[in-house]
Amino acid sequence: MQLGKLEAIVRDAKQSDLPMQDVLRILVLRMTEEPIRNPAIIRALLLANLSSVRVRGAMLRIHDRNRALLGQLIRHGQERSEIRTDLPPEEIAQVWRQTIFGTLLFWSLAGDASLTERIEQSLSVLWTGIAFRPSADNVKRRKKPETKDEN
Repeated sequence: MQLGKLEAIVRDAKQSDLPMQDVLRILVLRMTEEPIRNPAIIRALLLANLSSVRVRGAMLRIHDRNRALLGQLIRHGQERSEIRTDLPPEEIAQVWRQTIFGTLLFWSLAGDASLTERIEQSLSVLWTGIAFRPSADNVKRRKKPETKDEN
């Protein structure tokens, strides 16, 4: 169900002229519609992720698909010059997911009504880190260190 939501959001965003900051905000708010009703859902999700090697493998495949979809969305934002281009879209997507997942984790521990506020705070900080910056665009992509040829 969540994967279907993400696929729809990515598809719609590629056809929209909505600013990427708004698209990413909508994405997070839509993806957290279900958990916001009950912090136990997040705790159960965490437990499922950690329960066994077999389950972890299945969950990792789902996470990989989610990261790839979010990476497509980030790449789209890079092509529109709204998201920094000096980092690969998949790396930005992973950091984005980790931050939101961490926000959900800490909220689930508190179990209060603060999820929306916590998400808004995370989104604000995340956006300032991934927003397009002309100086970063000059670099285009972070270069990997060169290795010496050992002949």
